[in-house]
Amino acid sequence: MNFLAPIFFWSFLALIPLVGIYFLKVKPTRKKTTALFLWQKIFFEKQTNSLFQRLRNLWSLLLMVVAFSLAIFALTRPEFSFVEKKDLIILIDESASMSTLEGTYSRLELAKREAKKIVRAVDGSQKIGIFSIASEIKHRTYLTYHTRELVEAIDLIEGTDMPLVAKSLDSLFQLKGVSEDYQVLLISDGASINEAWVKDENISLVLIGESQQNIGLIAADFRSVPGLGRRAGFYFQIASTYQEKTSVDLELKHEDTDVLIKIIPLEIRPGINEPEVYFLDNPATGKWSARLRVDDAFQKDDLVHFVLPELEPVKISVQAEDPYFYKHSVFAFSGESGLLELVNGGEDLVVSHRRSVDAEAVLFFEPLGESAWWHSLGKEIDSVSPRVVIKDHPVIEHLELTQMTFLGARELNAPDEAIVLVENEDAIPLIYEVRKGNQRAVVVNMDPSGTDFYFSAWFPILVYNSALFLAGREQDFKATYPTGTFVDLPGKESQEEFLLQLPTGEQTSLVNREYGPLKNLGYYSMKNDEGAWEFSSSLLSEEDSLLESRLLAERIDVIPRGRSIAYLLTILAIIFLVAESILYDRRLVG
Repeated sequence: MNFLAPIFFWSFLALIPLVGIYFLKVKPTRKKTTALFLWQKIFFEKQTNSLFQRLRNLWSLLLMVVAFSLAIFALTRPEFSFVEKKDLIILIDESASMSTLEGTYSRLELAKREAKKIVRAVDGSQKIGIFSIASEIKHRTYLTYHTRELVEAIDLIEGTDMPLVAKSLDSLFQLKGVSEDYQVLLISDGASINEAWVKDENISLVLIGESQQNIGLIAADFRSVPGLGRRAGFYFQIASTYQEKTSVDLELKHEDTDVLIKIIPLEIRPGINEPEVYFLDNPATGKWSARLRVDDAFQKDDLVHFVLPELEPVKISVQAEDPYFYKHSVFAFSGESGLLELVNGGEDLVVSHRRSVDAEAVLFFEPLGESAWWHSLGKEIDSVSPRVVIKDHPVIEHLELTQMTFLGARELNAPDEAIVLVENEDAIPLIYEVRKGNQRAVVVNMDPSGTDFYFSAWFPILVYNSALFLAGREQDFKATYPTGTFVDLPGKESQEEFLLQLPTGEQTSLVNREYGPLKNLGYYSMKNDEGAWEFSSSLLSEEDSLLESRLLAERIDVIPRGRSIAYLLTILAIIFLVAESILYDRRLVG
């Protein structure tokens, strides 16, 4: 046995005066009396019971000594381990699936109870830090010995609407890298647990909860379908932990008018079901929801929020000697449900061929002459092997650049503030974007008529991508975003401040072009001088809907739970004191 506070053993010296008090005899005071016969009976009974009285006093003394000794041992904080203990990090899963009910308590409440048991059992014998994890690590306490502070930190964990994200553990690994004296204890229901975590010997797992029956939406989208008139497609996918096929209804509702639009009867098979798509004619724009009508263990994945925006096409004018192909590239993405519209004035964007145009947003093909958007224009390049400089840029998305010859490209220098997207082997820009104050441009260094690029599928796509990008529409909101993700804000990348209202009603101001992670389920609204937008957030997590990891078997290091030895010794000391008190009262009564 090891003692964490052995200095309290000196308290045993206090037993000397305690024992002395019990053996101390008080000399009686002599008093005269005129009736001796009244005292003779008392003297006789006292002499008869003196042996029993001495034994009772001895038992009282032993009880007091035992109680005092137990209290001293409790103060020395004994433990049965001689192994040097590492600092303990208790990591509590607060992700969405932890709201699943296990009887009358949620999994999170059970996890917090488990954490408190461990903290109380450790009883200050090692440093403990409390952390919570969902889409990110939250630091609840510094490493400390103080049990009360740790318990209070555990009580403050309330849970989130976000899934558990595997990479969020990286920040904890960085903390572990500071010292090797950390032991991590993850208390979780196992949903979203990464296989790497299972194999990590530095992480101990405590699983909370039993297998539960649940059906949930794990993927969903709702948007207008180009080319199908005023129609919208509702896409969804469902997962089930039921062991048999289950019948449920899926309700599609327009939230702005509080009208139930469609009820879809479904037969849900166990496991991950195949995705399905339903089409709606002439759907109203605004807020929508899809809800599974099912009484299951986990409610947060039964509801998905959507926003179907009003279509605002990008207005485009063409300035070219031969505008036919440019206009038809716009027509390819226009119409009743398209995103481009050809106009003769009031345009958002000008498509220019061989002309320098002064407009707020311009797409240039085949630069010619002098312009602020390029300089040092030289001779044609004989052969071009395009090389992508910035991958995943919206302008070159879905383009097969290896099939584009860039015939007619010229030697030129882009402005200093330009961002080159594609260049040749000699670092001559082929496609680049430029911003000058409030003006924006995309320059395509090629002649579209050179190899009949007009007839290529990539030509209208390049026009479409560039139009949305220059109009600030490449970041149009999705119908819904999973919680825990980040949202690219729309607009023309000005530094104007956004006013954002959360589903909770709280308002905040934003300047950055990205917001997240999304922490609340529901509808968000935002606005600035450029316009007003709405978007929504839903859970949409396969792992959370399945409620437990298929990878895990419980793996726990030897970690104490319950009350510490000192606590039990204190309880025993109180019991002995109560016993001595009862014996003392009986002694007084006689």
